[in-house]
Amino acid sequence: MGGRGAVSEMDREIRRVTELGLTLRWGQGCWWLESEEAWESLSSAVYGGGRQSGIRAVANVTVDLGYKGLDPAGDIARRLKSVRVPTPAVGMMTAVDVRGTQWSVVNGPGGRWLIALTAGTSNALCAGEKPGWFDAGPGTINMTAVFDGALSEQAAVNAVITLTEVKSRVLQERGVRCAESGLPATGTSTDAVAVLFRKGGRSAAYAGPGSEAGWLLAREAHRLLHRALRDRDDRRGRLPSLTFVIGGARSGKSEWAEGLADRWARELGVEVVYVATARREEMEERVRRHQRRRPPGWKTIEAQDGEAPAGLWDGRDPGGVVLIDSLTQWVTAWMTRKLARRSPSLDGSHREPVPEWSSEEERDLKEIIEALIRRCRQSPYPVVVVSDEVGEGVAPATAVGCLFRDALGLANQTLAKASGRVYRITAGLPVEIRSQAIDRCVEAGLGGEAP
Repeated sequence: MGGRGAVSEMDREIRRVTELGLTLRWGQGCWWLESEEAWESLSSAVYGGGRQSGIRAVANVTVDLGYKGLDPAGDIARRLKSVRVPTPAVGMMTAVDVRGTQWSVVNGPGGRWLIALTAGTSNALCAGEKPGWFDAGPGTINMTAVFDGALSEQAAVNAVITLTEVKSRVLQERGVRCAESGLPATGTSTDAVAVLFRKGGRSAAYAGPGSEAGWLLAREAHRLLHRALRDRDDRRGRLPSLTFVIGGARSGKSEWAEGLADRWARELGVEVVYVATARREEMEERVRRHQRRRPPGWKTIEAQDGEAPAGLWDGRDPGGVVLIDSLTQWVTAWMTRKLARRSPSLDGSHREPVPEWSSEEERDLKEIIEALIRRCRQSPYPVVVVSDEVGEGVAPATAVGCLFRDALGLANQTLAKASGRVYRITAGLPVEIRSQAIDRCVEAGLGGEAP
């Protein structure tokens, strides 16, 4: 490890942390700084928050993206106890992977600061917009600042305000907006700030942005928060805007796609927005089984019968990684409407010649799928679409079966051609059949088979 960046690159910073009399430790999805010396603290942390004395540790704990615990302080206490964090302690929680924590130790005329922060913006909001705490997951910006010296009481408050001002400035500079209102974000609904300082040593009377100590804190926190959000954006940029997951009946495609969406959401520090495209009475038990399998914190959008997936979220930002399951059910609803208008006499029997979709009907279906594709590409977060493979068996025995095969085949082809990645699921195992890397090989004449 080396450098002043994420945890995997901070060997030099760990040595500098030690110079402050602190030890950095890891375990069970959390980090903590501990000390033999008792520290003072002022924080908004859910565990050990407020004005405290005798603090032996400060920790940041990763929880599930769908975390909706009614006892966050108790949950943190149990986690810290399980890894033997000394108490009393200050504890924060986040859905961001804490291995991506940004660290720095800076020294200047105003003193020496250790700064550690994690950033997720799935709950971005504008102060005063609405009371939304109880609907929020832990998509937070957590900021920890340790001053190597004493702070007056007002300086400790100054430092909290300074970090909060820096946070709002960075969010505005990066154009972060509330998913619901579109207003410029000033923070998230569950942010936390912790300031720790000694009882003695070099003293700072003030830590506002105009003081030497506050200026040093603000400058470095500004740099680190920009880097944390830039790294998040870089991870987002490496992910395809649209991913298509296809497989046969009971192939495990839905469960695999749920895992993929959940993993990407964790990387980006956002929630999963689950779009259920249709519900039929005979599918109720399967729907309930899928609901039980999904994390409780996922946001679910229930489509009305045949409602186009492209119209299911407002604005450009759905608020997280979107999972549409499934295209098959939506095409079934579209086909039912078309057949009711086109040929109410179709009873499912096989007739000669086999009926086909008109060019106008095919164009209508393709235009709707293309509208969905455009909507997915506008989203700042990845979209995963699940569908069934119906073109590999014998020819359907009924006219309706033939029409369904043709309609879903057209929809699948249109979506697959526009997707950055395409996965085929067989017996629960994925094979990547299209990716940017594979496409480059094909264009270069190096062969297009998936590895």
